Formats: sequence, C-alpha cells, structure tokens
Amino acid sequence: FVHCDGCSSRGEGIPNRFTATRSGTTGTLTITNAQVEDEAYYYCGSWNSADNVFTFGSGTQLTVSGQPTVSPSVQVFAPSQEEIRSPNPYTLVCLITGFYPPAFLV
Repeated sequence: FVHCDGCSSRGEGIPNRFTATRSGTTGTLTITNAQVEDEAYYYCGSWNSADNVFTFGSGTQLTVSGQPTVSPSVQVFAPSQEEIRSPNPYTLVCLITGFYPPAFLV
C-alpha cells in the first residue's frame, strides 16, 4: 500500500523503491529497479469524499523480464458422458498451471 495524500506514506514493509506522486488529478506509482518479488497486479484507488466511496481501476500487471521461462503443465478434463450424449456441443476444460511468464495465448 502506497498512499499519495502528500505522497509520503507507505504501508509497513513497502521498500523505498516504490514512490507515489500526484500531479493535479493524476496519480503515478513508480517502482525503481523493479525486482522479481515486485511482480504483481497493481491497483490505483481514489477516494470520493462527496459520495463516501473508494473507486479502483482494473489493475496493471507487472512482469519483470529476464527470468527463466517455465513450461506449463496442462490437464484436460473431458465432458461428462451425459453431456457427450446430448445433441448440444460439449465442453472440454483445460487447467494450465506452473508456467512463467504469467501471460500467454491459448
């Protein structure tokens, strides 16, 4: 958690390389020399005191490049026999785990 109401507060354990700045209504989080442990989804939130509500953005995924890739494990789950007997199309479900980087196309 990095708070930017004056842009100087950080939650416990947040390193100094995380810096929040604000210019007018635009807030920015800068991570200097990002490290592997910084990989995460980061969300920006804004407090609206008139409505007494926090609003959050959809998030930004940070992936630190230069790490070794890891191939995924793939499990395919077949449809039930009942679904196969149905005249409707049936669905195969794939579970893909253990991969890096965390984004890919199937």
